[in-house]
Parts: sequence; structure tokens; C-alpha cells
Amino acid sequence: MLISEMNPLISSGIAAALTSCSSFEVRSGRLDELLEGHSDGLDSIDVVVIDWQAGLRLAAERSRPDARARVRAVRIFAINQACGERDIRRALEAGVHGYATLSLGLEEFQDGVRSVAHGLRYVCPRSAQRLANSMTHEQLTPREVEVLARLSQGSCNKVIASELAMALGTVKAHVKSLMAKLDARTRTQVVSVAISRGLVDTASGFDSARANGSRATGSRSRADELALAAG
Repeated sequence: MLISEMNPLISSGIAAALTSCSSFEVRSGRLDELLEGHSDGLDSIDVVVIDWQAGLRLAAERSRPDARARVRAVRIFAINQACGERDIRRALEAGVHGYATLSLGLEEFQDGVRSVAHGLRYVCPRSAQRLANSMTHEQLTPREVEVLARLSQGSCNKVIASELAMALGTVKAHVKSLMAKLDARTRTQVVSVAISRGLVDTASGFDSARANGSRATGSRSRADELALAAG
């Protein structure tokens, strides 16, 4: 069992949780050591417990035709602080074998890791419920996701149109579609529903928001928009 790419405090807690169970042999290490083969003793690693984003990277590397045999053989158990339906879908579609949030109980976590080690897939109960609920929701298009990312930053339609190189009328159409799909009557409600469903990360924003950095655009800042949404 390898614990990798985790916050040191979280990593220590996970190690303690797993070492308390005699069926696990645990060690800590860096993902690059596994991918590049710079460290001995990794041939026996069967499960990597890893941060969600690093888990996506490992899953991508694992699927490469030229991946090392030890990389292709490992199974991935991703830990995420959030429980957003988008994160869960991305992890499972990428090939992650186990997915859990930090709120998972000790015994449930041990059972989940054990299931993944035995060749099964595992999604923690909270994430499984979120994923099941999402099956009844109409999925957003890639363009709608981009517009939603900028709505969550408080950007006005003109700014969104400029950043995404689309006509103002097209932006308005996407916003209208978002309102319909999220059953919201206002832009603020769109962001509020997106937060509640885990479509917007209130800590760091969407991936595109992280890529573009935080901006003070439009009539409201992103912080103001999220504050209104939460209220």
C-alpha cells in the first residue's frame, strides 16, 4: 500500500488508519518515484491511496501503452475533500478504482481500500448517493461548464463573451440553458445550485477558474456572488 501526494497531516492520518489493520503493509512515497521507477520496493505495491487530482494523473499514466508494468498493475484509491458529482464522474471515467471523501469513517475506509486491493471498485456511500442523484439531472455541455465557471466568479455576460470569444447572444442563451437545467430563476440561484451539487468548488473554483486565476470582473466579485449564493 502506497500513500502518495497527500497533505502531510492527512497522509499521517491515513497511514495510521491503515496500519491499525494487520492486513495492510503501508509506506509513503512520491508519485514520480512510482512513475519513473527511481525507488526500490515498489514492485509489491498493489494499491496507491492518493489525492484526487494526482489520482487522475496516475490513471492517465497507467493507461499509456508505454507505461511501466508496475504502474499498469497498481490500483488507484483517490481521496477528495469534496463530494461533487463532476469530480466523482471524472475520477471513475479516468479509471480510478476507489473514491472516497475525508468524511469517511475508519472502518468504511479500511473496507474500501481492502475491496480495491481485491480487484473490486469502491465509491464511498456519500459519493455513491451524490452520483445516483446526478443520474436524474440533465448534463451540462462543455460550453455551459465554461460559462458556469465564470458566473461563479461573478463575471457579467460581456466579460464572459470576451473571455470565451463568443457572441453576447450566445452567452445569454447558455445562461438561460443553465437556469433551465439547474432549475434556477436567477444567476445567483444558478451558482447556489451548482455549489450544492458540487459543480462549483467554493474553495478553489472550477478547473478553468484556477487556470485563469481570480479576477475582479463584472458588477460583483466571485466572493460576493458566492456569499449571495450561500445566503
